[in-house]
Amino acid sequence: MKFPIWIRQSTFFSFLTIVATVAVSCQSGTDSYQNGIAKSKVGDWNGAIADFDNAIQTKPDSAEAFHERGWAKALRRDFDGALSDYNKAIAIKPDFAAAYTGRAIIKDIKQDLNGAMADYNSAIELNPGYWAAYYNRGLLQEEQGNLDGAISDLTKAISLRPDDSRGYVARGVLRARKGNLEPAIADFTISLKFAPNYFAAYYQRASVKEEKGDLAGALADCDKAIQLQPHSARAYNLRAWVQFLQKKFDLALKDANRAIQLDPEFPNGYGTKGWIRWGKGDLGGAREDLNKAIELAKPNASDAEMIEDQGLLYFMDGNYQKAIDSWQSAVAQYPSLKSDLQPWIEKAKEKQKSQKRSP
Repeated sequence: MKFPIWIRQSTFFSFLTIVATVAVSCQSGTDSYQNGIAKSKVGDWNGAIADFDNAIQTKPDSAEAFHERGWAKALRRDFDGALSDYNKAIAIKPDFAAAYTGRAIIKDIKQDLNGAMADYNSAIELNPGYWAAYYNRGLLQEEQGNLDGAISDLTKAISLRPDDSRGYVARGVLRARKGNLEPAIADFTISLKFAPNYFAAYYQRASVKEEKGDLAGALADCDKAIQLQPHSARAYNLRAWVQFLQKKFDLALKDANRAIQLDPEFPNGYGTKGWIRWGKGDLGGAREDLNKAIELAKPNASDAEMIEDQGLLYFMDGNYQKAIDSWQSAVAQYPSLKSDLQPWIEKAKEKQKSQKRSP
C-alpha cells in the first residue's frame, strides 16, 4: 500500500464536525448575534466576529455568543483567541457541552492532548447524546494510538447519527488499520449511501480494495475520487500505485508526475514515482526519486512510507537484510502494509540466500 491511510488531514478540520446548532436554542436574541450566525453559515468569518463582538458588548453574559465567536476565530486560525472565548463561555455556563467540545478541539490543535481528552469527557458527561463529542474524541483517541477506544467512540457516534457519512469513513479507516478489511469496505459503502459524492469514502475504499488485491475496483474508486477532487495529489498518487501494480507503468508514471505537480512537497508522490521508475528499469531515476521522498519525509522519520522507500533502496543496493528489516519495521508500524510488503520481504530473503551461496 504505497500511500497513507489517513483519517485527519489536520485536527483543525475536525472542528467543522462541531455542528453549530447552538444558535437554534440560544436565548441571546440580539440582532447582532443572529447576523453573526448568518455570516458564519456563508463563511464570512470576519463579518461574523464583528457581529459577535457587538452581541457580546450588548450582552456580556452570553455564553453562546462567546462560543460562536470562538468557532469563527478558530476557522480563521486564531486559536489563542478561540481558546479565550471558549474559556469565557464555560465560565459563564459551566454545563455548556458544545463549548467543552470546541475547547477540546483547540487544545488538540495546540497539542494539549490530555486537556482535550478531559474536555471531551466533560462534554459527554454533560450531554451523553452529543454526537460531535464522541466523534472528535474518537479522532483524538486515534491520534493517541488507542484504536479500539477510537472505534468504540465512532461506533457510538454512528448510533447517535446513523445518517452522517463521516462517522462511517473514520471508523472504516481504523478498521482497515487493524486489518479488518471487509468491515472497512462496508463502512465506506454505507457512507456513500448517505453522501454519494464523498471524496474521502471513494479514496479510502480504493485504498482498501488495493490492499485486498481488487485492483480493478480500486482503480474505479480512484477515478471517481479524482473526478470529485481533480486537484488531489493523494488521489493521483493512489491511482499511480494501483496502475504500477497492474504493470501499467506509463500511465502510472503520468499520474505520479501529476501528483508531484499538484504538491511538489508530497513525499509519497516521489516515493511512488521511484517505485514506478524502478519497475521500468530506470534505476538511476528510481534512486533520485526515492531519496527525494526520504528527504521530504525526514521530519516524520518513523513514517512507514519512508521506511518502505528506504527498503527498496537497500534492495537495489543488494543490502537485503537491511531491506528486510526496513519492510518488517513498516509492517510492524502499519500491519495493513503486510499484503504489499510480504512478497518483497520474501524476494529479499531469496536474494539473500543466493548471495550467501555465491562463491
